[in-house]
Formats: sequence, C-alpha cells, structure tokens
Amino acid sequence: MNNTVADEFLLDAIITLVDAKHANAQLDQQEVVQRQVGFADRLFITKSDLVDAAALDGLKHRLLHMNPRAAIRVVNFGDADNKEIFDLRGFNLNAKL
Repeated sequence: MNNTVADEFLLDAIITLVDAKHANAQLDQQEVVQRQVGFADRLFITKSDLVDAAALDGLKHRLLHMNPRAAIRVVNFGDADNKEIFDLRGFNLNAKL
C-alpha cells in the first residue's frame, strides 16, 4: 500500500455490493467474488427489483451462510444511510482469517 495513502486514510470497513440478478452465477464461477463476500463487513444487495421474493430470500440465505458476521441490507437505487457506510470500525483482518 502506498505510504501516503496509509498515512491519510484508515481502512474502516469493507462494503460489498451484490447484484441480486447475477450474484448466484458470479458466486458459482468466480473465486474473487466469493472472497469479496467473505471479507465484507457490510453486504448491500442491489437490483432486487429484477428478481422475485424467493430468489432474493435464497440469495440472502446464501450470503448469510458465506459470511455470518456481515450485515446484509437490500438497497434500492443506492439509497443507504451514511451511518451504514462510514465510521463502522468493522475491518479486522485477524477476525476475517
């Protein structure tokens, strides 16, 4: 990591956006997507309007199983309170590993 960046910023939390329409296929096919979900402190499900309630519930269950410590929230059109994004003090690499 660039020392200048590290001196100015604190990695406070990892927030991962999960596309409700394409998440299951991406989770099945790409390890990097699995890691993003596994390391997240918050999971925001987007594009929930493109899937039915059963598919959304199934995705939530899968995400919860992959990362039980991450808060999961469905967001519509990026509508999330700043309190759910900033100053979370959530990131702890030792806890993740």
